[in-house]
Amino acid sequence: MKISLFSLFVLLAIYSSAQVVNPADSSLTPQEKRYRDSIAGINQQSKNLAEAQTAYNNGIKQFEAKEFGKAILSFSRAIELKPDFIKAFINRAVAYTENKEFDKAYDDYSKLIAFNEDIARCYYKRAETSTLGGNYSKAADDYNILIRKSPSDYKPLHELGEVLFLMGKYEEASKTLTKCLELNNKFAKAYNDRASCNRMLGKYQEALNDMNKAVLFDPKADYAYNNLGSLLKLMKQYIPAIDAYTKAVGINPSYFIAYNNRGSVYLLKEQADKAMADFDKAIQISSTYVPAIINKGICLHRMEKFSEATKLFDEAIMLNPSGGDAYMNRGISREMLRDDKGSCADWQKALELGIEGAKKYINANCN
Repeated sequence: MKISLFSLFVLLAIYSSAQVVNPADSSLTPQEKRYRDSIAGINQQSKNLAEAQTAYNNGIKQFEAKEFGKAILSFSRAIELKPDFIKAFINRAVAYTENKEFDKAYDDYSKLIAFNEDIARCYYKRAETSTLGGNYSKAADDYNILIRKSPSDYKPLHELGEVLFLMGKYEEASKTLTKCLELNNKFAKAYNDRASCNRMLGKYQEALNDMNKAVLFDPKADYAYNNLGSLLKLMKQYIPAIDAYTKAVGINPSYFIAYNNRGSVYLLKEQADKAMADFDKAIQISSTYVPAIINKGICLHRMEKFSEATKLFDEAIMLNPSGGDAYMNRGISREMLRDDKGSCADWQKALELGIEGAKKYINANCN
C-alpha cells in the first residue's frame, strides 16, 4: 500500500514536533534557570502556606463545632502543606484527645517536644493525655521528667501524686503530696488529695486533719466540702457530714453529687423525706446520674413502695448495665413483690458483676 506524500509529510511533522526543544529554555543561561526555578519554588511555597492556613482555619471552625474528626483531617492537611506548623500540631493533639484517640495525641505532643515548643506545657499535656487514656505509668514518667527539670515547682509533684493515687499506690502518693506541700503549704487541692490517700490507708484522723486544712485554705472549694462530708460519713459523724455537704451545695447549687451524698446520710438517719428531696434534686440536675436513681429506689423500697422502687432500678440498669448495685436492689424489691424467679436472676447477675453480698440472698432464697 502506497503512502501519499501528503501523509508522509504529516507523519514527519508530528515526529519532528516531538523533538523540538522549548525555545524559551534554550535561550536561558544556567544562572537564569536557577533564578527561574527559585521564583517557582517561592511561588509554590507561598501557595502551600496559604492553603495550610486555610486548612488550619477550617480545622478551628470544625473543632468549635465539635466536629473533631473533620478538624483532625483539616489540621493534618495543614501539617502536610507546612510540616513545621506548630499551632496545627497543638490543635490536632487537642482534637485527638477530644476524639478519645489518646495514643495519637500522645504522638503529636511528642513531636512538639522534639520541636522544643513550650516544652514544659507539652510534657504536662502529654501526661494528661496518658492519664485520660489510662496509661498511668507514662503519665508518671512525664511528671518525673518535669520534677527533675524544675525541682522547686510544686505543680508536677501534685500531678504525680494524683496519678500514683489512680495507680493504687496510696502510700507513695501520700509521700509525693507531702513533698508538694513542703513547697506550697497552702495548696488546698494537695491537702484534699493527701486526705484521699490517708482515707484509703485507713488513717481517718490524718485524713480529717488534711480535709480541714483544705477547706481552710480554699473556703470556696465545693469538692473539698463534699469530700469532707464523705469522710465524716465514713467515720459515722453524720451531723457534721450533713453540714459539710450543705456547705458544698451552698457554694455550688448545681453540685448533684453532693445532694446525692447528703441524701444518703439522711437515709442512714432514717429521715426518708429529706433523703428523697435530695435524691430528687440530684436527678433534676443530672437525670442520668445512676447513684441518685438507685438511692431514690432504695428510699422508695424502705417506704414500702416496691413497684416504684423496681421501676427506678430498671432505669438504673438501662443507664448502666454493668453496675451490680441496681441488680442487687431490684432483686430485694422483687422478692417483696413475690417475684422469686426475678429476684434470684437479679442476685445472680449482681454476683457476676462483683457484688459479693448477693451470695447471702442466693443461698437463703434460691434453689
